[in-house]
Amino acid sequence: MSNDDFQEALNDALAGVDAALTSVGNSISAIGGRGNITEAVYASSLDLEIINKTARSNIEEVDYAEAVSELSRQETALQAAQATFSKVTGTSLFDYIR
Repeated sequence: MSNDDFQEALNDALAGVDAALTSVGNSISAIGGRGNITEAVYASSLDLEIINKTARSNIEEVDYAEAVSELSRQETALQAAQATFSKVTGTSLFDYIR
């Protein structure tokens, strides 16, 4: 084996090692990216768990007497607004049916 042949084989081997290192680096980057996505999804899941627990707590701790009273008040306000609207506009459902 001549010196030129040896140098060419050595250069080929170094190019192969360089390509392998590049491939390993790309794979490590891809794994790191997937790890970041996994951590973000996990953090989002924890946030949703907190939101769900808060909503469940709000539902479980509702004061039914106060809720019924508030619903009744809002219903009365809605009926008053509807009655006022029809008086102000001077129209009724029967005007549209004719």
